Amino acid sequence: MSSRRPAPAFRSKEDYARERRRRNLVVGGIAGAIVLVALIAGGAFLLFAGDDDGGGGGSSAQGLSGRPTQAPSQSRTGTQDSRSPALVGPASRFVPELGELPKNYAILPPDTFSMTPLQYASVGGDFDTPEQGETLLTQWGYKDGYQAVYEPAGKLAELLSGLYYVTVDTVLFDTDDGARRLYNQMKANYEERAGSVKVANVKGLGNESMAWLFVPSESGVPGTIGTSDTVGIYHRFVFRRGNLVVTVQTYGAEPYMNIDRARELAAVVDDRALGGRAASTPTPRPTSAIGAR
Repeated sequence: MSSRRPAPAFRSKEDYARERRRRNLVVGGIAGAIVLVALIAGGAFLLFAGDDDGGGGGSSAQGLSGRPTQAPSQSRTGTQDSRSPALVGPASRFVPELGELPKNYAILPPDTFSMTPLQYASVGGDFDTPEQGETLLTQWGYKDGYQAVYEPAGKLAELLSGLYYVTVDTVLFDTDDGARRLYNQMKANYEERAGSVKVANVKGLGNESMAWLFVPSESGVPGTIGTSDTVGIYHRFVFRRGNLVVTVQTYGAEPYMNIDRARELAAVVDDRALGGRAASTPTPRPTSAIGAR
């Protein structure tokens, strides 16, 4: 395993504000988007929560930017059912291929890598400390983890025309119970976070699933894409299928985004877990090649 420092954990409001002030000094505009990519890959947003069954905590989806932050979900791909295959690693087998994303996407190699329990606990931010996460994940039978980050060819500038960044985490456990424990830990953690926003009426996936959105803000002012006036928004869809836990996160421009981009890619991963798509080699490979379909 590489000694590369893992992507940063989810941050508090204070950490986010400090990072945003620092980034504003470094990023002169959209041309400096590479600095933001590390934050996108590491999930540098306040965690937000919601359930596909409409339950759980969180605030209304109104008012974050002075208008509704999402269109209703129309995604119907995939199903939520009791099928629970005993999946084998590596965890990279299940992430989407480039050809399963829109045209002209690329893998971001520095943020696409296998994860030890400690690295996942650092990246995911689902525990009080990375060390606590490493201990619990090991107790739960953590087998393997993988993070893949995809970016549009035009990077941050293309978010203003409707494209988005994607981060996919896949985590395998020895048993369904271990995966269920991580899923429940994530759900409890998200529901307790300030700034959580429920995404209601989203079709379920896997054995269980949940969905959130969040608009980063500082002092009540929504964060924007680069130097534009367009608000940036995160969506996250999480599901469990047997001994696999999957998180799909998107970051894009608010006028173009809802939960469906994340859910549709999650459905691709679930289909692969169920044997509907080939999953014979670690994919996607860290490469700058651009995929098309």
